[in-house]
Amino acid sequence: MFMKIVAGIALAIAALMFVSSCSETGPSGSARPGVEKAHLSQAAKAKPASSRKAKAQAEAEAKVLADARSPRQCKTPKKQCSYGAGPAGEPCSCWSTEGSPELGVTIK
Repeated sequence: MFMKIVAGIALAIAALMFVSSCSETGPSGSARPGVEKAHLSQAAKAKPASSRKAKAQAEAEAKVLADARSPRQCKTPKKQCSYGAGPAGEPCSCWSTEGSPELGVTIK
């Protein structure tokens, strides 16, 4: 008797999951009903930049990415220690020889 109840519950859950998965897709099978694909107008599409502007922008982005990934040092009044990667000029701390953190600024 117990097995019949468990089998009935499992069958009901499977049926509910099947019905819910079928109702989420629309006629095309790729989106929910009522949701239409958005189309960009010609004015909203990105316009190609001139070659000089594109080259300068690409170089600037590459420099920012390289700066964000380059190693840096934390410079305190008494010592200097490595402090991960990222831009310079952020606050940081190094452990002093006395065992307490000393505050400093990151440098390259």
